[in-house]
Amino acid sequence: MFYIKYVVIVFMCFFLGACHTYTGPGSGSDDKEVYQGTDDDDDPDIGNTTAYTFYDKFNGTSLNSTLWRKGNRQWGGANGGVVPENVSVSNGVLVIAGYGDQYTGTVSGHGRDTRIGGVIVSQDRLGSGSYEVKMKVLPRLGACSTIWTFYYEEHYSGSTEYNNYINNGWQDQGGYITVNHEIDIELPGRPYDSSPDISFSHALFNNWLSEVGLYSSVPWKIGPQADGKWHIYRFDWHTGGNNTEKSVAYYIDGELELVTGANVPTYKGEFWIGVWFPAQGYAQTDYVGWAGNPDFDTDYMYVDWVRYTAFNDAGDEI
Repeated sequence: MFYIKYVVIVFMCFFLGACHTYTGPGSGSDDKEVYQGTDDDDDPDIGNTTAYTFYDKFNGTSLNSTLWRKGNRQWGGANGGVVPENVSVSNGVLVIAGYGDQYTGTVSGHGRDTRIGGVIVSQDRLGSGSYEVKMKVLPRLGACSTIWTFYYEEHYSGSTEYNNYINNGWQDQGGYITVNHEIDIELPGRPYDSSPDISFSHALFNNWLSEVGLYSSVPWKIGPQADGKWHIYRFDWHTGGNNTEKSVAYYIDGELELVTGANVPTYKGEFWIGVWFPAQGYAQTDYVGWAGNPDFDTDYMYVDWVRYTAFNDAGDEI
């Protein structure tokens, strides 16, 4: 069961949309994208950073390896996955490249050379708390700009863990079950699951416990996001205890959009931020996924800062 609060007041951002010069693959150069906007190092939006359990303003010219690693894997259908080459830091901004179906550059993905994204992954597993990212989405259909927590394990038939989950009503997935505790904000989205109207005026708010049955995905209208402006994406995750109920509250630019108590994770997970290319299957290279058709060469997602404030709920597991 979820409880919805629809916000009719549109939050206006007054940050200048930063221009940039594309010098990356596909333009005849192998140089990294150079972000030429302001570095926002003193951005008042982040507030007092000493108050946060985890934060990064991406100062300097390289990723802070104490806090993050670069993702290098594939999932979600006929795509090239995510690779470290697509992640860089420039002028105090995290830059994540996405290569669509028209890409002909030198970066290779997992099993193919198009539909290649990039992600950063927290070195630590994080539990209940407030997760916030100030970013500009990659403004092309077919590429999913997203932030999410992720914990995953598999248990096979005959194991004690498998039997415990099956006895608690989980569905067998062919001799095994998946424990997939995950919370997502994904863009672009759509008005409803089967709608062909994919746009950056909608997002998907998702909670997962398993890949089969125990998940909820809520399409949600949020107003234009591919406008070249900074937007703040946030979810507050409670695992229960400490006089709180299990819930996830989703916010865009400080406005509460949705509160849900359905399929709320409890396992601590890594925090992922980045771009990937959903597809409907693996059999064909041209399958179009739920994010649309990636009919472009190269574009970018930008992240100004990330902050995490721990709630330390009693319901946090592992």
